[in-house]
Amino acid sequence: MSWNGTAMNPNPDGIAFYRNLIRALREKRIEPILTMYHWDLPSALHTALSPKGWLNPSIVDYFDQYTNLLYHEFGADVKFWSTFNEPWSFVTLGYGLGVHAPGMSNSTTNTYLAAHHVLLSHAAAVTRFRALKETQIVREDARISIVLNCDFAYPLNPNNPSDVAAAERKMQFSLGWFLDPIIRGEYPAVMVEFAGDHLPVFSRKESSVLKGSYDLFMLNHYTSNLITPCDSIESNTPCEDLSPGWFRDMAIDSRLPPGARLSSVNEHGGHNCEWFGGYPEG
Repeated sequence: MSWNGTAMNPNPDGIAFYRNLIRALREKRIEPILTMYHWDLPSALHTALSPKGWLNPSIVDYFDQYTNLLYHEFGADVKFWSTFNEPWSFVTLGYGLGVHAPGMSNSTTNTYLAAHHVLLSHAAAVTRFRALKETQIVREDARISIVLNCDFAYPLNPNNPSDVAAAERKMQFSLGWFLDPIIRGEYPAVMVEFAGDHLPVFSRKESSVLKGSYDLFMLNHYTSNLITPCDSIESNTPCEDLSPGWFRDMAIDSRLPPGARLSSVNEHGGHNCEWFGGYPEG
């Protein structure tokens, strides 16, 4: 689903397009999964806010209004819903490295703050979803969740406790970052330890709303990596070279396992997808 044009000013043509698409899929016995956010925050909303985009706490209310519109328009027809697709991707790449929109980087806190507001927006969307099921605006058998993504982390040396701890830290900083709050209502302990005051804190009320805000588990997995601490003698990445905030706080070096199948090569001799490497063992 595209948020552009359907936030506070609904686009009738856009709504009709999606309604016809959902109907056509169901006629072909294809059960659609409606994703409410796939990285397309309306630029007008982004620029109107200060601080901008997902750094602003008021975006939780804007997202709640947007999801309310979707539930009323499509709630009777859609069985499976996802609030966000891969929040890790647009948060770390957009607010940490700056290689995706909105192009922000060099901050110790922006990545964590954006993710914090994404999680609170998810919780608000699920709360509204469940309330509207009670009034039959959303169909009774509908289910909702959030699509997470995580590359599996193997320790570079499975006999080295530091590598084992670093691999687990990578999993918690990636998957646990979003999964722990919706299960337990709080961030992973290792994130609290390593990120310190860079990491926001949920209020008691926020924690309560987040806890249990999912009906099923949705996960995208692409590849696996070998992990060692960035300050180990085996590291290829000095800690000081890591981007401030999430990357430097996690403090790891990551590489593809031996035997990983790299992506295809382009006309310039480079790989079309440098980060990807198929690894049959996991």
